Amino acid sequence: MAEGIPVKLVIRRISLAAIGVGTLGVIVSNSAGAVGGSRYTDMAFPTPEAAIQHYTKGVSQGDAAAIFESFSIQKYAEKFDFVSYTDRLQAMELDRTLLPATSPMFKQLNEALRASLLAGQVRTLIFSMISSQAENVQTGGGIIQADRAKASDFVASLDVKKLSILKIAKIVEIPAKNSAIFAKSQKNEAAQAKITGADEQREYLVLYQLGATVFKGGITAQRYGTTWTIVTLTAPLSGLPANGAVQKSSLADFDKSASEFG
Repeated sequence: MAEGIPVKLVIRRISLAAIGVGTLGVIVSNSAGAVGGSRYTDMAFPTPEAAIQHYTKGVSQGDAAAIFESFSIQKYAEKFDFVSYTDRLQAMELDRTLLPATSPMFKQLNEALRASLLAGQVRTLIFSMISSQAENVQTGGGIIQADRAKASDFVASLDVKKLSILKIAKIVEIPAKNSAIFAKSQKNEAAQAKITGADEQREYLVLYQLGATVFKGGITAQRYGTTWTIVTLTAPLSGLPANGAVQKSSLADFDKSASEFG
C-alpha cells in the first residue's frame, strides 16, 4: 500500500450485539488497563437501573466519558466468544463480527468496534429526541433527502442544552417474571449472555422524560458476577428500532407496551 494513503475503516452494526437522575451506588471497576492497554474502563453498577440512570445523566450533562463508562466495552471485548457467537447464528458474519479475543491487538480492535456501535446508538437516540428530523428517525429513517438548507436547519436543531432536562420516568423489565414467555425468554437471554462471558442478561423498556415530552426506548443490560453494565441501547423484545432510536410516547402508551410483556 502506498505511504500516506488513508485507510477507511467501515464499522457496521454487530447483528447479535444485544447480541449499553443521579449516580446510584456506582462501584468503580479496578480492571482498567488489564486488557493489553485497554482504552476503556467499564464501571460496575449494583443494578441495571443504576447503570441506566448513570448513562442518562451522562447524556443530560453532555458527558461522553460518563456515557461510555456505563457500557460494557472492555469486558465485552475481552470475553467475546467467537465460536459461541458463530454457533448461535449458524453462520460466520465476517463483515460484522468482533474478532476472536485471542490477543491484545484483537481485544483492542474489539473495543473500538464496540465503542463505535454504542456511539452510533447514542447518536441515533439524540437525533430521535431533539433533531428537526426526529419523527423520521423514530420510524427508522436513516437516509433523508436534503439540501444545504435542510442540513443547516438540522445542525441548528441539535442544541445539546435541550438535553439538560432529560431524566428517567420509568424503567420496566421485560418480560415480567410472571409472564407466559418469561421462561423461554430467559433461555434466550442466557444463550446471548454466554457469548460475552456474562452471567445474566435482561431487557428493559425505558420511559425518558424531556420536559413535557416523553419517549420510550429499549436497553439491554448484562451481569458479571454481582454487578451490571449496559450492553446495548436496544431491547429486541420491545419491537423498537434496533439502531437505538426512541419513539415519542405517553405514560398510557408506555404502560400499555409494558403490560404486553406481563
